[in-house]
Amino acid sequence: MKLYIIRHGQTDWNVEGKIQGRQDIPLNAAGRSQAEMLAKGMEKRPVTAIYSSPQIRAMETAEAIAGPLGLTVKAVPQLMEIGY
Repeated sequence: MKLYIIRHGQTDWNVEGKIQGRQDIPLNAAGRSQAEMLAKGMEKRPVTAIYSSPQIRAMETAEAIAGPLGLTVKAVPQLMEIGY
């Protein structure tokens, strides 16, 4: 079994150097593009389940990977970032 740990795509706050913590910041256009490229790279890997933080930036990234694979993302609150 392999475990892939993937960070979410870029957000506007990443560009601005802001700490996001538990703020629910969505991906920006670059982040959505990164997620799509990652999804293409994951297509031939033996992925059977996808778990994600419920935060929108993480879910958007996970869903980009899950969609082409016909998988559903399972949101896991324990994967959320630390609150500052």
